[in-house]
Amino acid sequence: MRNLTLPLILLLWLAAPAARAAEGCIVMIPDIGRPQASLDYAAQYLATKGYEVHIAPLPIQTDKQHYTLEGIANHDLAPFIEEACAFYKPRVDFVTYGLGAMVLNQYMFDHDIVNLGRVVMVEPPVYNKQMMEEIHTQHPLYQQYIRNYTNRSKLEPRLRVKVSRMWEIPVGVVAYDESLGYKYGEKKSQKENEEKKISRDLFVPGMQDEVYLKASPELIMHNEAAMQNAVYFLRNGTFDHGEEE
Repeated sequence: MRNLTLPLILLLWLAAPAARAAEGCIVMIPDIGRPQASLDYAAQYLATKGYEVHIAPLPIQTDKQHYTLEGIANHDLAPFIEEACAFYKPRVDFVTYGLGAMVLNQYMFDHDIVNLGRVVMVEPPVYNKQMMEEIHTQHPLYQQYIRNYTNRSKLEPRLRVKVSRMWEIPVGVVAYDESLGYKYGEKKSQKENEEKKISRDLFVPGMQDEVYLKASPELIMHNEAAMQNAVYFLRNGTFDHGEEE
């Protein structure tokens, strides 16, 4: 058995050069009800930085019995994460936004991830505050850092939150900033948005002639400066660094 095991390990090792050469594995978790395509740009960017990227298939529409944080975390997300963690032994990082962060938080409350790495949340601060209030009564206190990624010398006030094990590891929040070109609540016509080559289905639904951008997390993920900071955090566990060369 011993003689057979070593050749098998070597064969598997040789069969996966891309995985060996990659920066690591990232599981991306969309907001509940948002398509996987909402993460496509960010996924492609992370892939160019050497990461093996997988977008979790959270349901856009789901059976009512599963439409709870517990149901989605354990029915939809759990098998996907378990497969990723089984293959990428060293470390698995996460990038998420919106209610996807709450699903991940719930998953980590119910399950242990031995090779858990770091988490990046892409959120405007106002969304973070709303999420914090919803999970405030659940788990031990920890602190969340909200980072203004365009002004590296500025660290916005910390929020004290009660959360799961997700907050016992480095968690970075890439926050909204006006340098994205959109102020909070600003409206742009559909034509202007199309000229910016940002798909209309990424925006808040319900608007016809104009789209209420509301500092959409998808806009942040379409911003290269934001994604550069996300990658830096995934690699270093901090946003405190000098200017890029």
